[in-house]
This record gives sequence, structure tokens and C-alpha cells, in this order.
Amino acid sequence: MVHCAVCMDDCSGEYYKYPYTMLLSLFANTKSKVHVHLVTGRELKPEARRHFTELAEKYRQRFSVHLFHSLPEAVRDQIPEKFGYASLYRLYLHELLPVDTVVYLDCDIIVNLDIAELYRLFDENVMIAGVKEEETWRDVKGADKEYLRHFGIDAGRYLNSGVLLLHLRAIRELCADGNVFEARLLEMCRHAAAGGRKLRFPDQDALNSVCAERKLNVAYLDDKFNYYFNDYGRLLETLHDLQGKIIHFTKVKPFKEFFPAALIFWQYYAHTPWKNEAVDTLGALPCIREWELMRFISTTPKIKKVYMKFYKYRSMGLKAFLKSRLGFKV
Repeated sequence: MVHCAVCMDDCSGEYYKYPYTMLLSLFANTKSKVHVHLVTGRELKPEARRHFTELAEKYRQRFSVHLFHSLPEAVRDQIPEKFGYASLYRLYLHELLPVDTVVYLDCDIIVNLDIAELYRLFDENVMIAGVKEEETWRDVKGADKEYLRHFGIDAGRYLNSGVLLLHLRAIRELCADGNVFEARLLEMCRHAAAGGRKLRFPDQDALNSVCAERKLNVAYLDDKFNYYFNDYGRLLETLHDLQGKIIHFTKVKPFKEFFPAALIFWQYYAHTPWKNEAVDTLGALPCIREWELMRFISTTPKIKKVYMKFYKYRSMGLKAFLKSRLGFKV
């Protein structure tokens, strides 16, 4: 059994459609038995719970919901709005889930491979495994540099926390006298408040700081297990380029802006209960800011072919493209 954890708070009653799409991609590509543990700080609305349950039953998988207790007030005050409280729930999975090993997945992900391929990499001697994100704190200066030094964060060994393979039993032993991740998070919040600023990456920074300070056994995975979109080159990749990867939409969200690589998200969304709304949703999305794309293209000539193909699709007309390539009923 592969155990997977997802954390979310659905304040709007509509957001759950995106983790639903992620779970659909997970189930569709995985042959092994999977148990998805959804952690939330508020009760799921009946409609959302029904959709998640029906999806799991359709693929003969398991799904359960775990209600999270509230975060410390000092932490809540320091969380940037773009992250939300649910981004921190991953730091408490060892307290919430009755399992020894789990794959944690962010909601803005498409699992375009068999998740068992990642789960099989579990090593009893490794507490946390993930993909490096070195560029996040590269070449920092001033207050940011002091912040990294103060909390012992090594920019060259920095993990992206969007996809993690966690040895929860070992983490429970580490936290026998209290949650060390929460303790570090509180320290970081006090430090940020004293400097009149908010934390940039709360969960990632706390995780990486504890890993460095405690010299935890960390394994670095192939980037196909967390193919995050922090540069414009990846935003222009095709459906073929994204095969066999866990795609993580970190920089821009496919349900907020339209760009070539977003098609992998809409390919799965076409099989959700909301597929007939997709055309109108897509039609209302802005194309990713052209000046940013052009700046990238001007320095990367090889991308021109992909870029021009993208605009060929747009010139076909959105409805015709969706009908011909993704199977939408339009």
C-alpha cells in the first residue's frame, strides 16, 4: 500500500477541484494500491467529500480525511497570504497519520507517472527525501543572507517541499519531546516579526533549517519527481516533454494563466466532473505575460519552435484545439 498525503483548506468551496485533478492523475497512472490521506483545517463540504470518495472508489483506492488542529497564533500572523495555513500542515504529518511512510504532494501538481516508482525509493536510513531547489536562495544579500546564516540554511542543499518522501516513524522519534519543526517555525516567526517582515517560504525554511541543524539523513531525488516550474523554459514544454514526471506548478498556476505546459493539467481536468465548464474557464484565462516570455525567448532561440507552435494552437481557436487534442465536448 502506497500512502500519500495532501493538505488543503478550501475556503471558497471551489478550490478542491484542483487537488481532485491531482488525485485523478495519481490514480490514473498508479497500478499499486494507494491510500490518500487528506489533511484539512476545516470540515470538507459534503459535495467535495462525495467527489473525492467517488473518485477513490472508481479507481478502487482508499481515501480518508484528517482534521488538523489550529496553528499557534504567532505562526498564523506570519504566513504570507499566497501560501495559506494548509502549507504548514505537512510539518505535522507524523502527529496526524497512523502510518510509517508517506509521500507528501502539494495540490498544484500533476502526477504523470506511477507514484510507486517514488515510494520504492524509501530507505530506512533516510528521514526525508526530496528534490533540490538551489535557485530559491541563490546569490542573496543583506537581510536574506543574515537570515540564512542565522537559521543554518544551506542554499546549495535546499529542498523544495512540494513533493516529499517522509519516514514518519523516524520523525516521531525525532519529535519525541516536541515538534522540532513547529519550534523552529516559531523561532523564524519571531525573527521575522522583529525585522518587520513576513516569512518567504515558511514550511520549506523550517524543514531545511531543522535538516541542517540536526544533520538529518536527507536524500536528494531526481528532479522528475518534483519537476517544478521556476523558470520560463519549463512553462513552454509540450505534453510529450512532461511524460514520466511529477509536474509542480510553482511559478504560475494552470487554472490562473494559460501557457503551453498548462495543457497537461487540462488534459486531466477533461476527465473531471467539471469538464464541461473547462472551455469557458480556459477562455477567460489570460495568457502568461508576453513580455516575460519574449524576454526568455530572445535568449533561448531553440524555444522559438515550441513558442510558435503554441500560438498556432491559439490561432486555431481554443474550442477547436480542445476538441481535437484534449477530448473536451465543445
